[in-house]
Amino acid sequence: MAEKQEFKVLLRRRWPQYIGAISACMGGFSLGCGIGWSAPCVELLKEVHMYDISAIALIAAIFPLGAACGLPIVPFLIDKIGRKWLMLSLIPAFILGWVFIIIGVSVFALLVVGRFLTGACGGMFCVIVPMYSAEISEKQIRGTLGIFFQLLLVIGILYAYCCGYARNVVTTTGLCLVGPILFVIMMIFMPESPMFYMVKRNEEAAKKSMRFFRGPDYEDIDDELAIFKEQVEKSALQQVTFGAFMKKAVLKTLGIAYGLMFAQQFSGINAIIFYSETIFKLTGVDLDPLMQMVVFAVVQVIACIIAAALIDQVSFPQLNRVNAALCCSFSD
Repeated sequence: MAEKQEFKVLLRRRWPQYIGAISACMGGFSLGCGIGWSAPCVELLKEVHMYDISAIALIAAIFPLGAACGLPIVPFLIDKIGRKWLMLSLIPAFILGWVFIIIGVSVFALLVVGRFLTGACGGMFCVIVPMYSAEISEKQIRGTLGIFFQLLLVIGILYAYCCGYARNVVTTTGLCLVGPILFVIMMIFMPESPMFYMVKRNEEAAKKSMRFFRGPDYEDIDDELAIFKEQVEKSALQQVTFGAFMKKAVLKTLGIAYGLMFAQQFSGINAIIFYSETIFKLTGVDLDPLMQMVVFAVVQVIACIIAAALIDQVSFPQLNRVNAALCCSFSD
């Protein structure tokens, strides 16, 4: 009974953190819509609008290329504009990209530009959203909130696949516009990250932001802000050089991180997501390819939900402390 009561108290106190993370992770949902758009729409562009194979390949591939081009911009803006307002500033370009796709179905150049824009904005969300989620969350639930981005991303893919039942590129694209609009509606009411305020030496604003995410009865706000302040001061004194990346511990960490990312990306999952309808058609299975796509996307969602439920339970306490330190240092 006491454990149940304690759970209710923790949930009530942490609820703003969950809402803040979900609001930010609607950027992941928007990215998922852009990724999932390709599978139903490339078939329609080929069959209805008579695009050839090379044009279809470019339309699909330009999206991740846009993401790769958008990523390097983030470090130059994240501590100047802030996490929240940088995310919100991407929305006009995100919406414009979808509009270009709608009006450019019969204009190849506009279609390519639209896909590039949505990809660039989605790629930038990949960096900003996890950073914001980490900085607003307590270390005990940081792993769970970190999964929210991927969870909303695969839900966005599932949503785009379901929109494919419209069997019309313009309609499917218009429905995908829901993502950025929902993001603005939810995120506009969230405070800026307390870590950003500490970077700007605005401790009162940082305390106000932290109070929003921790609740009025939380007593350790000053302790958390002191950790943030220490990280900011250390970052100001330290200069990162190439030699820092040659240390054995850093090389080991980078090797694990890049090894995991390499395994994920080169598993072929993105090719399957981008061309799932085409692939399922070629299998010859006696089931509607769109239904097979939806089943595939549902499995991804279920897997992410399981990961979100387990990640903070199976992680070692030491790992959680390392994650907390890393999240703070990455935001400097």
